[in-house]
Amino acid sequence: MWATADETREEIVGLYRRAIAHADTTIAAVALDEVGRVPWWGDAAVTLHRVLVHVIAETQRHAGHADIVRELIDGAAGLLPRNDNLPPRRRVMVAGLPPASGAGCPRRQQTQQLGQDGWRTGPP
Repeated sequence: MWATADETREEIVGLYRRAIAHADTTIAAVALDEVGRVPWWGDAAVTLHRVLVHVIAETQRHAGHADIVRELIDGAAGLLPRNDNLPPRRRVMVAGLPPASGAGCPRRQQTQQLGQDGWRTGPP
């Protein structure tokens, strides 16, 4: 999915929901070993299984990007506040940067401000 600067949030979410419904229908109707074609993948024959694995990997990749941004904002990682399940070295460095420490951390304040400004103004 791609979104342009002139599309509204409602249009983008609506398109995403239609894509989900279409995917659900396809997954329910087609066997995993069914062969199809994806023109922008060089028009090679691929199974539904391969397409699903690709979509899962792409979703994980982009969700990881969002998680990095969240870590930069609050310095937290993992699922639980007191147990991040990460080795000690990982606690020292998040996304290649020194950890944000406390509400007074300049990097944390700058990242939070950028996030708030983007939320209010939308894309450039």
